[in-house]
Amino acid sequence: MAMLRIFRRVDAAAVAVLDLPPDAAAPALAHAEARPAGGFARGIGPAAGASRPLPAALAAYRPIRAEQLDAAGRHALAKLCQKIPRPPAMLAELLDPAQATDDARALAQRLGREPALARAIAQPREAVAGPPPAVLAGAIDRLGVCPARQLAIRWMLQAVFVSDCPQRRVLLAAAWQASTLACEIAAHLAARVRLARAPALVDATALSFVGRLATIASMPKGLLERVPPRGCLERLAAEQALLGVSSSEIGRLLMLAWDLPRAVVDEAAEVDAVLFAPHAAWEPARAARLALCYLSARCGERLVADPTLDLADIDPMGDPDAEFHQLRGYLAGPAQAGLAGALRDGALREALRHARSMPQPPD
Repeated sequence: MAMLRIFRRVDAAAVAVLDLPPDAAAPALAHAEARPAGGFARGIGPAAGASRPLPAALAAYRPIRAEQLDAAGRHALAKLCQKIPRPPAMLAELLDPAQATDDARALAQRLGREPALARAIAQPREAVAGPPPAVLAGAIDRLGVCPARQLAIRWMLQAVFVSDCPQRRVLLAAAWQASTLACEIAAHLAARVRLARAPALVDATALSFVGRLATIASMPKGLLERVPPRGCLERLAAEQALLGVSSSEIGRLLMLAWDLPRAVVDEAAEVDAVLFAPHAAWEPARAARLALCYLSARCGERLVADPTLDLADIDPMGDPDAEFHQLRGYLAGPAQAGLAGALRDGALREALRHARSMPQPPD
């Protein structure tokens, strides 16, 4: 029962369900309907607004929220979440829009409170107590404030998601690399189409991987082997069948339990909803932001799954894969015009080559 308190802290809307007796809990998983996530326009279902018939697998997918699980399902989910430690409090601080800064010295002062993190950014391995503030600020200046901040976020999350076997190690490394490339793509696309609050878009893209990292790090190995390594729809459907909810929902629960800013959590947790929710389910500005994050995440995953793939070969408007079905409606909007074409930018491809050589969080 102690672990169920996680969910009482997570979502006020879940409290009533979690406090119900087992015989009054949510319907069986196979028949449960998804509650619209925060930001959805009411009354719009997964099939609304699609310009082509939904692929059968996508039409059959019904995302489930934690509060829809029965008591046994909630208990199993609580045990899974129990394996994930809490990240440093500085993560919430760095993600707080009210404390955002583009000043290298201000960021250096903040990161300097975590000596190991400061050393990771500045790279002076001999400085056991952490580099002097001026050295750290200079390193941040060379990297750029946004890249340094993203690197700090990745390193803090790395302490949370650990591997206990070669299988997890390989999958975690792939997820980290996909996240790194996705963030690079998101930063480039946000600049290309001039969307406001570009750093927040990169944050949402990075945090959309939290649930995936959590399932890799904590799922029983026998179940982990049954999750397809690629394909957003196939993966989320398999996770939901095995765990009761998908990694997207697990990520939402964890981020809220970590007390990350609610607006940040809402945006990150809704990125994967582009898979099944039509663009009309959102306000236009939100649809534009989610489309950029979702496209970046899926491209990052594909580039890691197939190292021979060129980003310019990814065509979300023509690709028949179900993970791009609803996205096409998003990309047709005026705010998203140019996103698909921007994947062919030579500058982005060069940035991705550089990102592949960036230091990854140590295992």
